[in-house]
Amino acid sequence: MPPKGTKRPRKRSSDAATGPPPITFVSPGLQLDARLLVFDQEYHVHSLILKLHSAYFRRYLHSAEKDGEAAYAAAQFKYDYVSVIDEDGVWGLEPADKAAPPTEAMIARISQPDSEKEAFRKLLCAMYNRPYRIEDVAELETVTRLADFYCALPIVSGTLSGALLGSPMLKRDPDPENQSYNDFARKAGRLIFVAKKLRHVVLFRECFIHLAGNLQDEEYLGDAILRLKGDKELWLLLTEGYARMCQLLLKAHQAFVISTVQSYWSPQQPLPKLRDEGPEESSVFFKALKEQLQGQLSRGVDDMHLRSLYVAVDRLMRSNLTLDQTGFQAGEGPYKWCFLCADISDEEMPWDLNELDW
Repeated sequence: MPPKGTKRPRKRSSDAATGPPPITFVSPGLQLDARLLVFDQEYHVHSLILKLHSAYFRRYLHSAEKDGEAAYAAAQFKYDYVSVIDEDGVWGLEPADKAAPPTEAMIARISQPDSEKEAFRKLLCAMYNRPYRIEDVAELETVTRLADFYCALPIVSGTLSGALLGSPMLKRDPDPENQSYNDFARKAGRLIFVAKKLRHVVLFRECFIHLAGNLQDEEYLGDAILRLKGDKELWLLLTEGYARMCQLLLKAHQAFVISTVQSYWSPQQPLPKLRDEGPEESSVFFKALKEQLQGQLSRGVDDMHLRSLYVAVDRLMRSNLTLDQTGFQAGEGPYKWCFLCADISDEEMPWDLNELDW
């Protein structure tokens, strides 16, 4: 019998949803002492790992210890948590002695329970430094939301670079009909807030490059434009990045005009027509121009004006993307009408780089 003042662990109701076998996270030298029931999926884990990487568990597992360990002496797990699901589908973990395991009717309140379970598993993988991979934009948003709720953003941020390697959302679409579309680039307006919350420099810079290169394209920005403009610090950074990109564009235009008008250089083949929409959509033109200049330089044509023009165009056409795995450059595929040369330094990131816990 539990000591006075403590609660007896609640037995699992026969109405509780039955699920797949438990997923166990093994750590040499540590004893499994915590059970987490996410809907119908059990996770057997270590309280030490949870407390190390989650301020949520650091606080609430510590509170459970104060209730007295004798109450748990006969139990298989010292800590037992189950999912509590609100009417609107919002859920969280609470001690099993305070809440009943969720029934199938309760789980039905969750719009995508399998996605939530998988995102939670990947959150645990981050805590255990186990390999995991982010499959798409929605999954990254879900993992980040869970990490925020359980106060585990730093460990997800610290493991995210590896999780993005090989991610399908960063690759070229295998369907030849969809080569002009990239999900990551099109949803950069949402993902930049994920990157900001995670304080992930590389992810933030990747989103920043896409957004700065398309900042005048309202169709590209879509619904994200209101949220972007609502974050005044972020919008200022984006407009400054766009302005720096336009400086590179102006220098390339000027070098081209000087070289052609003053007859220092002339195209060997017809160049694509410049679009009427805006100068920042002239990447196809400058891609063709760069290829012609490269061809002449590779054949040994070495003229001061030719090289000056090439340098200006090369800086404009440079891609600063690091996560992208499509193989496309500015003027190609999903980046046909934009430049990828925008950049932002680590020091300009909109958070304190020295803060270790947030």
